[in-house]
Amino acid sequence: MVPMMLAVGLAHTAPCALPAASWGTKEPSGVPGSLAINYVGLEPGELLWNWRRIDERELARTARAVPGAAPRPLIYFYSPVTDCATVRRIAAIIATEARCTPKTCFAFFTPVPRIVATSAPSPQPAPRPSPGKRPTPRNAPQAWVVNDDYPAEAMRHYWMGTTGFRLDIDADGQVYDCAVTSSSGYPVLDEMTCALLKERAQFNPAEDASGTRIGSSWSSRFRWELPADRSPFASWVRIVRYEIDGSGKLLGCKAIAYGPAPEREDECTEPKWTATEAFQWSGTPLWIEVRETHRAGTPLPAAPQAQSEVRFQRVVHYNVGVDGRVTGCRVISQTPDGQFEPSYDCHPGLDYSPADAANARKNPKQGIDQSFTFTSGPLTR
Repeated sequence: MVPMMLAVGLAHTAPCALPAASWGTKEPSGVPGSLAINYVGLEPGELLWNWRRIDERELARTARAVPGAAPRPLIYFYSPVTDCATVRRIAAIIATEARCTPKTCFAFFTPVPRIVATSAPSPQPAPRPSPGKRPTPRNAPQAWVVNDDYPAEAMRHYWMGTTGFRLDIDADGQVYDCAVTSSSGYPVLDEMTCALLKERAQFNPAEDASGTRIGSSWSSRFRWELPADRSPFASWVRIVRYEIDGSGKLLGCKAIAYGPAPEREDECTEPKWTATEAFQWSGTPLWIEVRETHRAGTPLPAAPQAQSEVRFQRVVHYNVGVDGRVTGCRVISQTPDGQFEPSYDCHPGLDYSPADAANARKNPKQGIDQSFTFTSGPLTR
């Protein structure tokens, strides 16, 4: 599993000391890819478990299930919050319910990054507007950040979070600087926020009591959130067959679904494992078949058998909460093969309706099993 991007240079004694018997302070090295990691984020006014908003009661209930998972997942607790009383209260809930040790739970305090403006700042600090007229957006804030702006790296790892920011505005209404006032937990999201706002945000300048235009600042927050594919709580199979030439170039693709699999716009683009990197060494044209199986308490629909031996397979069980969102996961089995292994995060990229989730909780498994199976063979055309 690819570790979450966190600034981990600070120990947890800065700024809030946590019991050393429960919390590690350095991201562990050599974590096997089969080991799941649960991320707990404490942000201003927001508590997150794997980027899903929860309250403290649900945090306790969710953390209580962690020691029973096999293999036991790690817990990363990260926060830009400097209210140590709140940090320690949340940390105590996690440590007690998850039975944390410094080898299983890690605390990181994300320093607030400063994004330097690319344009020259005013020679003097921007004065705060006195009673008169505050700055107002000249163009629609909804156009400052749009869906296509989501960083590709963040999409691959299902990173979400809220970035607080402050824009410094000159007397002509132009943004000349941006500062992150509360981090999303992911520098790539924070940096993209400021880069886009400096480029696109436009303002009517502030005025002082005499009507003279003056420099000012404008603060707000932006939520980076990925829409998840809404999936029926049912069993289905999706098979995608790729054809690749001897240089690793993707020649063609065909996708077929069996059962109520959700539609996807990117069926035939190169998946996370990147065919060109995995196969360019061979020099032999290949077909590759990726079979995604989604088992949710009902029989799997009939689908063709694999045409070759399995090169890689991973089966993951996902717990589903009453709101239809995934609350945790564990790896059930894995057949390793470094050339085929896709990146792995504790989220299937799917959500379910609350009604389906309620029905799912009647099932003893209370969740879904999702597997990815890779097979391949020589391409003959």
